[in-house]
Amino acid sequence: MRTYKCHKYILISLLFALVIALASCMNDKVKAPEDQTESQKPVDVTVGVEKDNSPWFYAGEDGKGKGIYADLVREIMKDQGLSYRFLELDPVAAREALEAGSINCYLGSLLAPVGEELGLWQSQPLFQSALCLAVAKDSGLSGPEDLAGRQLAAAKGGSEERYALALAGKYQAFLVTFPSNRDALADTDQGLSAAAVGDYAWLASKGEAYRILAVSGDQVKVHCFYSLDQAPCAGSLSEGISRLTDSGRLNDLAAQIPQP
Repeated sequence: MRTYKCHKYILISLLFALVIALASCMNDKVKAPEDQTESQKPVDVTVGVEKDNSPWFYAGEDGKGKGIYADLVREIMKDQGLSYRFLELDPVAAREALEAGSINCYLGSLLAPVGEELGLWQSQPLFQSALCLAVAKDSGLSGPEDLAGRQLAAAKGGSEERYALALAGKYQAFLVTFPSNRDALADTDQGLSAAAVGDYAWLASKGEAYRILAVSGDQVKVHCFYSLDQAPCAGSLSEGISRLTDSGRLNDLAAQIPQP
């Protein structure tokens, strides 16, 4: 009888341990993978993003990613059960970083030179934002026609450069390109360029330090994921984006984008 009771207690203990283990596994499955940017742990996906690019992406006081991009990535990775981190870099370095394997994908806006192919896998368009021409608040320029003979700054290799080229051609300005939007705007702050082209949502985050002289009509900045062709993460990103689209969550994120 004693042996029977002993076996009974052992069996109950084993069943109890099994229930706890199963509950723990289920909890791990539904728990959202955390942003591991500040950690040295290996992750499934490293996402390249442009630095200091509010409201799209910026680092919080805790070192974790914040903004629309960060919310999007967190929800996709939660859906796909993948761990991740962000790596900040200039857009012009995105292709090199993809080829070197330092990032698995890039989230932002990349364009191939006119007449050429980008040569990267590209997700469906996620967001669109207006492009605009901005000057320092105390600038004497009152409209884009005042650009004639002056220097115009823009980030290289993206929608900003494409729009700036159109403005420079129309108003006889001299275009100078930079690795990032923040570098282009800094050139304007220093008085070297008369104006800068930028994404309206990003410029709006700078407060009242700048005035908007013009907003693009037919030219917009399109935000997507990019990776090398056949990259393993492309399928997971596509599936995650489809789920967010179907649930309406992608539209919710788009509603946070400041509009002119």
